Amino acid sequence: MSMLKLKKSLKVKVIAVIGVILTLLTVYLGGIIFYSSHFLPKTSIEGINVSGQSISKVNEAFKEIHPTLTVKQKNKDGINYEDQKLDLRNISDDIVYDVSDSIRKQNTLLWFVPKQDDELEATKISGTLDKNKLSELINTLYCLKEENIVKPVDAHVDIVNNQAAIVKENDGSYIKADIASGKVETAIEELFNGRDTAVVDLLEYYEKAQILEDDPSLETKKKALENVISKTITIDLDYYDETLSGSSLTSLLEVKDSQATINEDKLDDYVMDLSYDNPSLNRAELKSDLIKVLLSNKNETVYATFEEAGETLIEVVITEQTLYYYEDGVIILTSPVVTGNPAITDETPHGNFEVTKKVTDTQLMGRDYIEHVDYWIGFDETGRVYGFHDASWRDEFGGDIYTYDPSRGCVNMPTDKVARLFDLVELGTPVYIHE
Repeated sequence: MSMLKLKKSLKVKVIAVIGVILTLLTVYLGGIIFYSSHFLPKTSIEGINVSGQSISKVNEAFKEIHPTLTVKQKNKDGINYEDQKLDLRNISDDIVYDVSDSIRKQNTLLWFVPKQDDELEATKISGTLDKNKLSELINTLYCLKEENIVKPVDAHVDIVNNQAAIVKENDGSYIKADIASGKVETAIEELFNGRDTAVVDLLEYYEKAQILEDDPSLETKKKALENVISKTITIDLDYYDETLSGSSLTSLLEVKDSQATINEDKLDDYVMDLSYDNPSLNRAELKSDLIKVLLSNKNETVYATFEEAGETLIEVVITEQTLYYYEDGVIILTSPVVTGNPAITDETPHGNFEVTKKVTDTQLMGRDYIEHVDYWIGFDETGRVYGFHDASWRDEFGGDIYTYDPSRGCVNMPTDKVARLFDLVELGTPVYIHE
């Protein structure tokens, strides 16, 4: 090939290469120019595909979209999180989107490079902000609802399964209302003034427990509590000993501010239970003695005292419509009753009597009635006229029933109560009936 032909061929190739380069450059520059005002392929905003669309077209399409502010908050359990979206159209009737800022976030220089789907996070909005509606929207925050608020609990010492234990702190889910509402209100106002971040993170503003489980003072308090609940208290009840240890001891205690205290209501119940088997037990003195030793850190012995035996009798108080049965001065049984009313039927006799008759499964007979009763405890001289008995025809006892639906002079009682009384009393048991 001649030198002339070679030069001509090389020139053609150079021109061709330059042409390809210019073409590619033109396409590349054209892409840059196009995508400076259009969204790149595989791009979406608010879940809407905006690939290749212009700013004006997207803004028009977004007129029906509801912009939201995402508020990150703690879940009620204090561990997980809530992402609550607040619909901003609830506080403005004329919201307008402007996606021009979003399009500027694109890397138009690499428009030709294939990429994964790209979700642009935020777009600018504008509109008229209704302050009243803004307050209403803020009041819907998850963290402001009473049922979602758990105050922080410091690590502390408590009784767990009858053992002294350090209970781990719980940060809870409490944030001051003015902080939460203030942060959200500011973010919304900024959004309407051009802010392009539609997320408010409140997590860092939640209050936290101040005492953590590794606090050295808790170990000291734990040991002190262990000393209190590991002892044994012996109650000398003359004929036998009652012991308080383990669960029976801890049941009378509670822990406040990591220190053992006495639960007086439960102590009252415990002493009362002891008195059922020991009717003459001096309960007040025993309670006082137990209070002195329950919080000690060593084994103790308490000596119970007993009161002189009181009277055993049945007492009926007409104005109270209540029966009391005492053994040795201690009330063993109480029951609502219905007595007679002299203005309507026969009066229940007043005064001192005694049990003169006890029978079961019998008939009561009068001038105009015959009634079956399961239990009869007669207290008049004959034991057949006046007595305590069940009244299956009644649904209620006590109160003011005797003023409009009285008995015929006897003392009507619920079946379970008179059955118990029947088992307790003996012939000769005193009966005292008074107003």
